[in-house]
Amino acid sequence: AARLARFDPALASSELTMAMQLYQEGKVGQALEVLDAEKIMARIKSRKALVEDLKDANRQDIQALLQAANMAITNLEPDKAQAYLEKAVEADTTQFSNLLALSMLLHYQAQSKLLLTYAKMMVSIAKKEEEVGIGKAYVGTSLLEQSRPKEALSVFEEVADIYKLLVEKYPQKFQYELSSSFRNLGIVHINLERFQEAIVYLQKSLTIDRELAKENPTQYLASLALTLYNTGLAYEELNRKEEAQELIQESINIYTKLSQQDSLENSSSLAKIFSDFAELANDPDIMSEEMSKDQIDDGIAMLENLASMLRKNAKVNPKRHLPNLANTLSSLGSAYWTIDQKDKAIPAYQEANNIYRTLCKENPERYLETLATNLNYTGSIHAVEGSYLEAISCFEEAI
Repeated sequence: AARLARFDPALASSELTMAMQLYQEGKVGQALEVLDAEKIMARIKSRKALVEDLKDANRQDIQALLQAANMAITNLEPDKAQAYLEKAVEADTTQFSNLLALSMLLHYQAQSKLLLTYAKMMVSIAKKEEEVGIGKAYVGTSLLEQSRPKEALSVFEEVADIYKLLVEKYPQKFQYELSSSFRNLGIVHINLERFQEAIVYLQKSLTIDRELAKENPTQYLASLALTLYNTGLAYEELNRKEEAQELIQESINIYTKLSQQDSLENSSSLAKIFSDFAELANDPDIMSEEMSKDQIDDGIAMLENLASMLRKNAKVNPKRHLPNLANTLSSLGSAYWTIDQKDKAIPAYQEANNIYRTLCKENPERYLETLATNLNYTGSIHAVEGSYLEAISCFEEAI
Protein backbone atom coordinates (compact mmCIF):
# COMPACT_ATOMS: atom_id res chain seq x y z
CA ALA A 1 0.00 0.00 0.00
CA ALA A 2 2.85 2.38 0.80
CA ARG A 3 4.46 1.79 -2.60
CA LEU A 4 1.11 2.07 -4.32
CA ALA A 5 0.10 5.60 -3.38
CA ARG A 6 2.73 8.31 -3.24
CA PHE A 7 0.73 11.40 -2.38
CA ASP A 8 1.83 14.55 -4.22
CA PRO A 9 -0.01 17.65 -2.88
CA ALA A 10 0.90 19.56 -6.03
CA LEU A 11 -1.19 17.11 -8.05
CA ALA A 12 -4.04 16.87 -5.59
CA SER A 13 -7.48 17.94 -6.76
CA SER A 14 -9.84 19.57 -4.26
CA GLU A 15 -11.76 16.32 -3.78
CA LEU A 16 -8.56 14.37 -3.13
CA THR A 17 -7.43 16.99 -0.60
CA MET A 18 -10.80 16.64 1.15
CA ALA A 19 -10.60 12.84 1.01
CA MET A 20 -7.07 12.81 2.42
CA GLN A 21 -8.19 14.97 5.34
CA LEU A 22 -11.05 12.55 6.09
CA TYR A 23 -8.67 9.59 5.74
CA GLN A 24 -6.18 11.10 8.18
CA GLU A 25 -9.06 11.57 10.64
CA GLY A 26 -9.81 7.86 10.37
CA LYS A 27 -12.99 8.36 8.33
CA VAL A 28 -12.04 5.95 5.53
CA GLY A 29 -15.59 5.21 4.42
CA GLN A 30 -16.39 8.90 3.95
CA ALA A 31 -13.08 9.44 2.14
CA LEU A 32 -13.92 6.69 -0.34
CA GLU A 33 -17.36 8.20 -0.91
CA VAL A 34 -15.69 11.44 -1.96
CA LEU A 35 -13.40 9.57 -4.38
CA ASP A 36 -16.10 8.04 -6.54
CA ALA A 37 -14.36 5.90 -9.19
CA GLU A 38 -17.11 6.21 -11.80
CA LYS A 39 -17.20 10.02 -11.57
CA ILE A 40 -13.43 10.22 -11.83
CA MET A 41 -13.37 7.94 -14.87
CA ALA A 42 -16.19 9.90 -16.51
CA ARG A 43 -14.07 13.05 -16.25
CA ILE A 44 -11.03 11.31 -17.71
CA LYS A 45 -13.01 9.91 -20.64
CA SER A 46 -14.66 13.28 -21.33
CA ARG A 47 -11.29 14.89 -22.04
CA LYS A 48 -10.85 14.62 -25.77
CA ALA A 49 -7.66 16.58 -26.58
CA LEU A 50 -4.44 15.74 -24.77
CA VAL A 51 -3.21 19.28 -24.26
CA GLU A 52 -0.96 19.84 -21.28
CA ASP A 53 -3.58 21.14 -18.87
CA LEU A 54 -5.76 18.10 -19.56
CA LYS A 55 -2.78 15.79 -19.03
CA ASP A 56 -2.29 17.41 -15.63
CA ALA A 57 -5.98 16.97 -14.87
CA ASN A 58 -5.72 13.29 -15.81
CA ARG A 59 -2.69 12.89 -13.55
CA GLN A 60 -4.67 14.45 -10.71
CA ASP A 61 -7.54 12.01 -11.21
CA ILE A 62 -5.25 9.00 -11.54
CA GLN A 63 -3.53 9.97 -8.31
CA ALA A 64 -6.97 10.18 -6.69
CA LEU A 65 -7.75 6.63 -7.90
CA LEU A 66 -4.44 5.32 -6.52
CA GLN A 67 -4.99 7.04 -3.19
CA ALA A 68 -8.49 5.55 -3.02
CA ALA A 69 -7.03 2.10 -3.68
CA ASN A 70 -4.53 2.67 -0.88
CA MET A 71 -7.32 3.69 1.50
CA ALA A 72 -9.38 0.64 0.57
CA ILE A 73 -6.41 -1.68 1.18
CA THR A 74 -5.70 -0.18 4.60
CA ASN A 75 -9.42 -0.51 5.37
CA LEU A 76 -9.27 -4.24 4.45
CA GLU A 77 -11.49 -3.81 1.38
CA PRO A 78 -9.44 -5.47 -1.37
CA ASP A 79 -12.37 -5.69 -3.81
CA LYS A 80 -12.78 -1.90 -3.69
CA ALA A 81 -9.03 -1.45 -4.05
CA GLN A 82 -9.07 -3.67 -7.11
CA ALA A 83 -11.85 -1.62 -8.70
CA TYR A 84 -9.91 1.63 -8.18
CA LEU A 85 -6.70 0.13 -9.53
CA GLU A 86 -8.45 -1.24 -12.60
CA LYS A 87 -9.75 2.27 -13.32
CA ALA A 88 -6.27 3.76 -12.85
CA VAL A 89 -4.84 1.27 -15.34
CA GLU A 90 -7.69 1.92 -17.76
CA ALA A 91 -7.01 5.66 -17.55
CA ASP A 92 -3.33 5.20 -18.42
CA THR A 93 -2.11 1.82 -19.68
CA THR A 94 1.49 3.01 -19.98
CA GLN A 95 2.30 3.14 -16.26
CA PHE A 96 4.18 -0.03 -15.29
CA SER A 97 3.96 0.70 -11.55
CA ASN A 98 0.16 0.83 -11.64
CA LEU A 99 -0.03 -2.46 -13.55
CA LEU A 100 2.35 -4.01 -11.05
CA ALA A 101 0.26 -2.81 -8.10
CA LEU A 102 -2.87 -4.28 -9.69
CA SER A 103 -1.09 -7.56 -10.47
CA MET A 104 0.14 -7.86 -6.89
CA LEU A 105 -3.40 -7.37 -5.63
CA LEU A 106 -4.87 -9.86 -8.13
CA HIS A 107 -2.30 -12.43 -7.03
CA TYR A 108 -3.25 -11.75 -3.41
CA GLN A 109 -6.91 -12.16 -4.40
CA ALA A 110 -6.15 -15.46 -6.20
CA GLN A 111 -7.63 -14.15 -9.46
CA SER A 112 -5.26 -16.00 -11.75
CA LYS A 113 -7.13 -15.54 -15.05
CA LEU A 114 -7.43 -11.77 -14.66
CA LEU A 115 -3.84 -11.66 -13.43
CA LEU A 116 -2.69 -13.25 -16.69
CA THR A 117 -4.29 -10.44 -18.71
CA TYR A 118 -2.60 -7.65 -16.77
CA ALA A 119 0.72 -9.51 -16.47
CA LYS A 120 0.89 -9.74 -20.27
CA MET A 121 0.18 -6.00 -20.41
CA MET A 122 3.13 -5.45 -18.06
CA VAL A 123 5.41 -7.38 -20.38
CA SER A 124 4.18 -5.46 -23.42
CA ILE A 125 4.99 -2.01 -21.95
CA ALA A 126 8.14 -2.95 -20.00
CA LYS A 127 11.11 -0.72 -20.82
CA LYS A 128 13.77 -2.44 -18.71
CA GLU A 129 14.89 -6.07 -18.58
CA GLU A 130 13.98 -6.33 -14.90
CA GLU A 131 10.46 -5.12 -15.72
CA VAL A 132 10.16 -7.82 -18.39
CA GLY A 133 11.27 -10.33 -15.75
CA ILE A 134 8.66 -9.11 -13.27
CA GLY A 135 5.87 -9.24 -15.83
CA LYS A 136 6.81 -12.70 -17.09
CA ALA A 137 7.12 -13.99 -13.54
CA TYR A 138 3.50 -13.00 -12.96
CA VAL A 139 2.53 -14.63 -16.28
CA GLY A 140 4.17 -17.87 -15.14
CA THR A 141 2.57 -17.66 -11.71
CA SER A 142 -0.86 -17.18 -13.26
CA LEU A 143 -0.40 -20.14 -15.60
CA LEU A 144 0.75 -22.37 -12.74
CA GLU A 145 -2.23 -21.35 -10.60
CA GLN A 146 -4.48 -22.30 -13.53
CA SER A 147 -2.93 -25.80 -13.61
CA ARG A 148 -1.02 -25.10 -16.83
CA PRO A 149 2.49 -26.19 -15.70
CA LYS A 150 3.95 -26.92 -19.16
CA GLU A 151 3.21 -23.38 -20.32
CA ALA A 152 4.46 -21.99 -17.01
CA LEU A 153 7.72 -23.92 -17.40
CA SER A 154 8.75 -22.18 -20.63
CA VAL A 155 7.86 -18.77 -19.15
CA PHE A 156 9.84 -19.34 -15.95
CA GLU A 157 12.82 -20.53 -18.00
CA GLU A 158 12.75 -17.17 -19.81
CA VAL A 159 12.53 -15.36 -16.46
CA ALA A 160 15.53 -17.29 -15.12
CA ASP A 161 17.56 -16.42 -18.22
CA ILE A 162 16.74 -12.73 -17.75
CA TYR A 163 17.89 -12.69 -14.13
CA LYS A 164 21.02 -14.74 -14.83
CA LEU A 165 22.14 -12.00 -17.22
CA LEU A 166 21.16 -9.26 -14.77
CA VAL A 167 23.11 -10.94 -11.95
CA GLU A 168 26.16 -11.08 -14.21
CA LYS A 169 25.87 -7.31 -14.73
CA TYR A 170 24.80 -6.43 -11.18
CA PRO A 171 25.90 -9.27 -8.84
CA GLN A 172 24.47 -7.71 -5.68
CA LYS A 173 21.17 -6.48 -7.04
CA PHE A 174 19.10 -9.37 -8.45
CA GLN A 175 20.04 -12.37 -6.31
CA TYR A 176 16.57 -12.61 -4.77
CA GLU A 177 14.85 -12.52 -8.17
CA LEU A 178 17.19 -15.20 -9.51
CA SER A 179 16.50 -17.39 -6.49
CA SER A 180 12.75 -16.94 -6.96
CA SER A 181 13.15 -17.94 -10.62
CA PHE A 182 14.95 -21.15 -9.65
CA ARG A 183 12.34 -21.90 -6.98
CA ASN A 184 9.49 -21.37 -9.44
CA LEU A 185 11.16 -23.75 -11.90
CA GLY A 186 11.48 -26.29 -9.11
CA ILE A 187 7.80 -25.95 -8.21
CA VAL A 188 6.78 -26.37 -11.86
CA HIS A 189 8.85 -29.55 -12.13
CA ILE A 190 7.16 -30.87 -8.98
CA ASN A 191 3.80 -30.24 -10.65
CA LEU A 192 5.06 -32.13 -13.71
CA GLU A 193 6.29 -34.96 -11.43
CA ARG A 194 9.89 -34.42 -12.49
CA PHE A 195 11.23 -34.53 -8.97
CA GLN A 196 14.94 -34.96 -9.70
CA GLU A 197 14.89 -31.92 -11.99
CA ALA A 198 12.96 -30.02 -9.31
CA ILE A 199 15.66 -30.70 -6.74
CA VAL A 200 18.39 -29.35 -9.04
CA TYR A 201 16.63 -25.97 -9.29
CA LEU A 202 15.50 -25.88 -5.68
CA GLN A 203 19.03 -26.54 -4.42
CA LYS A 204 20.23 -23.57 -6.47
CA SER A 205 17.50 -21.47 -4.87
CA LEU A 206 18.41 -22.78 -1.40
CA THR A 207 22.05 -21.77 -1.81
CA ILE A 208 21.07 -18.18 -2.64
CA ASP A 209 18.28 -17.98 -0.04
CA ARG A 210 20.54 -19.10 2.79
CA GLU A 211 23.04 -16.36 1.96
CA LEU A 212 20.32 -13.73 1.67
CA ALA A 213 18.65 -14.80 4.93
CA LYS A 214 22.02 -14.69 6.69
CA GLU A 215 22.53 -11.09 5.56
CA ASN A 216 18.94 -9.92 6.06
CA PRO A 217 16.74 -12.40 7.96
CA THR A 218 13.82 -9.99 8.32
CA GLN A 219 13.43 -9.71 4.57
CA TYR A 220 14.41 -13.17 3.34
CA LEU A 221 13.64 -15.82 5.98
CA ALA A 222 10.13 -16.43 4.61
CA SER A 223 11.57 -17.07 1.14
CA LEU A 224 14.07 -19.51 2.60
CA ALA A 225 11.28 -21.36 4.42
CA LEU A 226 9.26 -21.64 1.21
CA THR A 227 12.23 -23.08 -0.69
CA LEU A 228 13.01 -25.52 2.12
CA TYR A 229 9.44 -26.74 2.11
CA ASN A 230 9.29 -27.35 -1.63
CA THR A 231 12.68 -29.05 -1.63
CA GLY A 232 11.42 -31.31 1.13
CA LEU A 233 8.36 -32.18 -0.94
CA ALA A 234 10.53 -33.17 -3.89
CA TYR A 235 12.71 -35.42 -1.69
CA GLU A 236 9.57 -36.98 -0.18
CA GLU A 237 8.28 -37.88 -3.64
CA LEU A 238 11.60 -39.63 -4.32
CA ASN A 239 11.12 -41.58 -1.06
CA ARG A 240 14.14 -39.87 0.50
CA LYS A 241 12.20 -39.36 3.71
CA GLU A 242 14.99 -38.46 6.10
CA GLU A 243 16.17 -35.61 3.90
CA ALA A 244 12.56 -34.52 3.35
CA GLN A 245 11.79 -34.53 7.07
CA GLU A 246 14.91 -32.50 7.88
CA LEU A 247 14.12 -29.80 5.32
CA ILE A 248 10.41 -29.57 6.16
CA GLN A 249 11.22 -29.40 9.88
CA GLU A 250 13.62 -26.51 9.23
CA SER A 251 10.87 -24.81 7.23
CA ILE A 252 8.40 -25.31 10.08
CA ASN A 253 10.84 -23.83 12.58
CA ILE A 254 11.24 -20.69 10.48
CA TYR A 255 7.52 -20.27 9.80
CA THR A 256 6.71 -20.84 13.48
CA LYS A 257 9.11 -18.07 14.43
CA LEU A 258 7.71 -15.71 11.79
CA SER A 259 4.06 -16.47 12.53
CA GLN A 260 4.63 -15.59 16.19
CA GLN A 261 5.58 -12.09 15.08
CA ASP A 262 2.70 -10.68 13.08
CA SER A 263 2.28 -12.37 9.72
CA LEU A 264 -0.94 -14.18 8.87
CA GLU A 265 0.66 -15.11 5.54
CA ASN A 266 3.47 -16.95 7.35
CA SER A 267 0.95 -18.65 9.65
CA SER A 268 -1.01 -19.85 6.63
CA SER A 269 2.16 -21.21 5.04
CA LEU A 270 2.90 -23.04 8.28
CA ALA A 271 -0.54 -24.65 8.15
CA LYS A 272 0.03 -25.73 4.56
CA ILE A 273 3.22 -27.62 5.36
CA PHE A 274 2.10 -29.16 8.65
CA SER A 275 0.08 -32.00 7.12
CA ASP A 276 3.10 -33.07 5.05
CA PHE A 277 5.35 -32.96 8.07
CA ALA A 278 2.85 -34.77 10.29
CA GLU A 279 2.78 -37.65 7.83
CA LEU A 280 6.58 -37.83 7.83
CA ALA A 281 6.83 -37.37 11.58
CA ASN A 282 4.46 -40.32 12.10
CA ASP A 283 6.76 -42.63 10.11
CA PRO A 284 8.35 -45.02 12.65
CA ASP A 285 11.40 -45.37 10.42
CA ILE A 286 12.23 -41.70 10.96
CA MET A 287 11.06 -40.64 14.40
CA SER A 288 10.23 -42.35 17.68
CA GLU A 289 6.59 -42.60 18.70
CA GLU A 290 7.13 -40.22 21.62
CA MET A 291 8.85 -37.63 19.47
CA SER A 292 6.16 -37.87 16.82
CA LYS A 293 3.44 -37.27 19.40
CA ASP A 294 5.22 -34.15 20.67
CA GLN A 295 5.50 -32.77 17.16
CA ILE A 296 1.86 -33.48 16.40
CA ASP A 297 0.57 -32.09 19.71
CA ASP A 298 2.47 -28.84 19.12
CA GLY A 299 1.15 -28.68 15.59
CA ILE A 300 -2.46 -29.25 16.64
CA ALA A 301 -2.33 -26.37 19.12
CA MET A 302 -0.94 -24.10 16.40
CA LEU A 303 -3.51 -25.24 13.84
CA GLU A 304 -6.44 -24.72 16.22
CA ASN A 305 -5.35 -21.13 16.90
CA LEU A 306 -4.71 -20.51 13.22
CA ALA A 307 -8.12 -21.85 12.18
CA SER A 308 -9.79 -19.48 14.62
CA MET A 309 -7.81 -16.54 13.24
CA LEU A 310 -8.50 -17.49 9.61
CA ARG A 311 -12.26 -17.77 10.22
CA LYS A 312 -12.26 -14.13 11.30
CA ASN A 313 -10.13 -13.02 8.36
CA ALA A 314 -12.23 -15.00 5.89
CA LYS A 315 -15.22 -12.87 6.85
CA VAL A 316 -13.28 -9.77 5.75
CA ASN A 317 -11.65 -11.25 2.65
CA PRO A 318 -13.10 -14.66 1.74
CA LYS A 319 -11.33 -14.89 -1.62
CA ARG A 320 -7.96 -14.69 0.03
CA HIS A 321 -8.45 -16.57 3.27
CA LEU A 322 -11.03 -19.30 2.57
CA PRO A 323 -8.48 -21.48 0.73
CA ASN A 324 -6.05 -21.09 3.64
CA LEU A 325 -8.80 -21.90 6.11
CA ALA A 326 -9.82 -25.03 4.19
CA ASN A 327 -6.20 -26.18 4.02
CA THR A 328 -5.73 -25.55 7.75
CA LEU A 329 -8.88 -27.51 8.62
CA SER A 330 -7.74 -30.40 6.41
CA SER A 331 -4.39 -30.43 8.19
CA LEU A 332 -6.20 -30.32 11.52
CA GLY A 333 -8.42 -33.24 10.52
CA SER A 334 -5.35 -35.23 9.47
CA ALA A 335 -3.61 -34.47 12.76
CA TYR A 336 -6.66 -35.44 14.83
CA TRP A 337 -6.92 -38.69 12.90
CA THR A 338 -3.21 -39.41 13.48
CA ILE A 339 -3.67 -39.25 17.26
CA ASP A 340 -6.95 -41.22 17.05
CA GLN A 341 -9.28 -38.32 17.90
CA LYS A 342 -11.78 -39.23 15.19
CA ASP A 343 -14.61 -37.35 16.91
CA LYS A 344 -12.69 -34.13 16.21
CA ALA A 345 -11.32 -35.17 12.83
CA ILE A 346 -14.74 -35.54 11.18
CA PRO A 347 -16.02 -31.98 11.96
CA ALA A 348 -12.69 -30.51 10.80
CA TYR A 349 -12.85 -32.39 7.50
CA GLN A 350 -16.54 -31.57 7.05
CA GLU A 351 -15.94 -27.84 7.50
CA ALA A 352 -13.05 -28.03 5.05
CA ASN A 353 -15.19 -29.97 2.55
CA ASN A 354 -17.93 -27.34 2.66
CA ILE A 355 -15.39 -24.62 1.89
CA TYR A 356 -13.85 -26.65 -0.94
CA ARG A 357 -17.31 -27.20 -2.46
CA THR A 358 -17.71 -23.42 -2.60
CA LEU A 359 -14.23 -22.94 -4.06
CA CYS A 360 -14.85 -25.59 -6.70
CA LYS A 361 -17.70 -23.53 -8.15
CA GLU A 362 -15.24 -20.80 -9.15
CA ASN A 363 -12.10 -22.86 -9.78
CA PRO A 364 -12.81 -26.59 -10.19
CA GLU A 365 -9.43 -27.33 -11.79
CA ARG A 366 -7.63 -26.15 -8.69
CA TYR A 367 -9.81 -27.58 -5.92
CA LEU A 368 -11.77 -30.64 -7.16
CA GLU A 369 -8.95 -33.11 -6.56
CA THR A 370 -8.41 -31.77 -3.03
CA LEU A 371 -12.13 -32.06 -2.28
CA ALA A 372 -12.17 -35.65 -3.53
CA THR A 373 -9.15 -36.52 -1.37
CA ASN A 374 -10.75 -34.96 1.71
CA LEU A 375 -14.01 -36.81 1.05
CA ASN A 376 -12.10 -40.10 0.93
CA TYR A 377 -10.48 -39.31 4.28
CA THR A 378 -13.84 -38.33 5.77
CA GLY A 379 -15.46 -41.51 4.42
CA SER A 380 -12.65 -43.65 5.81
CA ILE A 381 -13.14 -42.24 9.30
CA HIS A 382 -16.91 -42.81 9.09
CA ALA A 383 -16.27 -46.41 8.00
CA VAL A 384 -13.89 -47.06 10.89
CA GLU A 385 -16.49 -45.62 13.26
CA GLY A 386 -19.19 -47.89 11.79
CA SER A 387 -21.18 -45.05 10.19
CA TYR A 388 -21.46 -46.84 6.86
CA LEU A 389 -24.18 -44.72 5.25
CA GLU A 390 -22.18 -41.56 5.87
CA ALA A 391 -19.06 -43.28 4.53
CA ILE A 392 -20.83 -44.40 1.36
CA SER A 393 -22.13 -40.87 0.81
CA CYS A 394 -18.58 -39.45 1.05
CA PHE A 395 -17.10 -42.10 -1.26
CA GLU A 396 -19.86 -41.61 -3.86
CA GLU A 397 -19.29 -37.86 -3.92
CA ALA A 398 -15.55 -38.39 -4.20
CA ILE A 399 -16.03 -40.71 -7.18
